[in-house]
Amino acid sequence: MNPVIIPSIDPIPLPAPVWLMQFLSGLTFVLHVFAMNLVLGGGLLAVAVGWIARRQERPEYTRLAGHIANVLPAATAMAITMGVPPLLFLQVLYGPLFYTSSVLIAWPWLAVVGLLLVGYYGYYYFSLKKGEEGQPLIWAGLLASILFILVGFIYTNNMTLMIQPERFGSLYRRKAHGLLLDLADPMLWPRYLHFFVGALAVSALLVMVLGLIHRKDARYSESALQFGGITFVGATLVQFGIGIWFLLSLRKPVVMRFMGLDLRATLIFGIAFLFALGAMIHVLVAALGRKPVAMTVIGAACIVVTIILMTLMRAIVRDAYLGEDFVVMNQPVGPQWVVVGIFLVLLVAGLAVVGWMLHAVVTKRGLARE
Repeated sequence: MNPVIIPSIDPIPLPAPVWLMQFLSGLTFVLHVFAMNLVLGGGLLAVAVGWIARRQERPEYTRLAGHIANVLPAATAMAITMGVPPLLFLQVLYGPLFYTSSVLIAWPWLAVVGLLLVGYYGYYYFSLKKGEEGQPLIWAGLLASILFILVGFIYTNNMTLMIQPERFGSLYRRKAHGLLLDLADPMLWPRYLHFFVGALAVSALLVMVLGLIHRKDARYSESALQFGGITFVGATLVQFGIGIWFLLSLRKPVVMRFMGLDLRATLIFGIAFLFALGAMIHVLVAALGRKPVAMTVIGAACIVVTIILMTLMRAIVRDAYLGEDFVVMNQPVGPQWVVVGIFLVLLVAGLAVVGWMLHAVVTKRGLARE
């Protein structure tokens, strides 16, 4: 068995109690996930809709592809901005683990910044440049989507490696010259696909929202609701299978936590499954044209709850993998309440600004504009 090699904890104490930092880490991560899902899945859906529009000569799909593309630059900015707080909390709470896995991955991890910049520009180009009959340039959207898919894969690789410190020594001895992506990890692929397919499902909800916003155009609205609903249901069904694969890829003691060994973990897992199932049923009803507004809203609410619960499950898996090798609650704490208060005030103010921006995009400058 390989010895566990973890760098020493930073001697500077944490500026707030561990429980508070964990809560803020989870909260900001959930906010980041919503925008990140639109970036990861929205581009592919816009490309798919644009391709259908070109093949079948459907003008309503051309408009729909353009509307989805218009969302992507703002969603990317939000995903990057909202991704900073949870990443900082992660570095503070799990710094010795996170920095070690980042050093092992090295060049792919450093490449994330460049991939984000080019992908961000690609989405802007995708949303502004039009081809025949005002259709977004499919190749630009596809290229940008691929870059963001790579970013997500590199992040998943780092977060998966981070919670397995017993592998640090053997991976370091590989001397991979800064090009280490641990593709043989049995947890890596199902974990990444779990995020990727989930992103397609959440992005499909955006398509349905576009259909609800443009209810005056019956043909457009019906097409958006049907495409978004079918995509959501299909992605969710696939997600159930990937979720089982992901669960079985975990170590047996961790799996058993969700199978009755740990009451809290089991309840969270079961409730998350029920909410995901409820979301699929309500969205399917909306796609069939029955009470589309109410059913879409209920389905979206179910997905919000599901994502929150899955964030809790993510924390349970992380702590279960680390075990006694790294107990985050054992870190020294020296509360700096003034700094914490400033952060909370700025967080609330920032969320208020984001809310105003979303309202402006929907009602004045973006989604609601013909």
